[in-house]
Amino acid sequence: MIISEQTDMLPIKTSVCYAPIRAGKTFFAATFPRVAWIGSKREGGWKTILNQDPATFYERGRRPMIFAVDNMMELGNHLRVDIMPRVNTGEIQTICLELTFYADDVIRSCEGADYERNKYLKWDTLLDHIMNLDAACKKIPQLRLHYNAIARAKMTEKHPSGLMIPGQAAEKIPAMTDMIAYLRAEETAGEMNRFLHLRPYEGYPAGHRYGSKFPTMVKNPTFRILEQLYSGVMVADPTTGEALPRDVKKTGKVIDMGAGQLPKLRV
Repeated sequence: MIISEQTDMLPIKTSVCYAPIRAGKTFFAATFPRVAWIGSKREGGWKTILNQDPATFYERGRRPMIFAVDNMMELGNHLRVDIMPRVNTGEIQTICLELTFYADDVIRSCEGADYERNKYLKWDTLLDHIMNLDAACKKIPQLRLHYNAIARAKMTEKHPSGLMIPGQAAEKIPAMTDMIAYLRAEETAGEMNRFLHLRPYEGYPAGHRYGSKFPTMVKNPTFRILEQLYSGVMVADPTTGEALPRDVKKTGKVIDMGAGQLPKLRV
């Protein structure tokens, strides 16, 4: 297959976001267009979505569909019966899979003599399962695939953070996506803000395949903000990560893009 031009017009076709617990991964994923959220029954992450301000969804008031699972068969049944038919009608446009606890569920469900003889077979089963899901979703032009995961603790500069999931999947899943983002939460003067890093940050890998279309960091991200940054409707303050309309004047400052450059601030 020879590809000579951009054929996928969906901004952010595949992505993975990893973060410490309670940093806002599920909240961010719920802002994507028409989401089918899939997560472990044990984790209970759907409670974030049920308590989320409806105004933060991509279409105001259109809450993501929620599917709680605890094994591969259950996920497969939901995909076949509940999700893919709605993808075909446009009712679902994004699949979000909460990886960390679901991966643990898959490992726990791998039982039998073969798994007892080969302790790595469980990890291979998980990897094959996720890669098959990934490949199937990528064949559907109108569908986005987004992964969430807890961030593994950073050990040293030579051993940076990554996804908290077992085996080679922790390395291969980010490599298969178009964007890997690290999300952190920071409270200042009683105000909680979230920062989505799209370039490596203090030992937390991040990056994407969209050239200069995205800034280094985005403050309080939503999918719509990323979409407008991608299209050039908005630009981000390189210091704070705040996204603003292009050329907007704010508190005496002007965003100056220049010729295809990242935004610069001047008084």
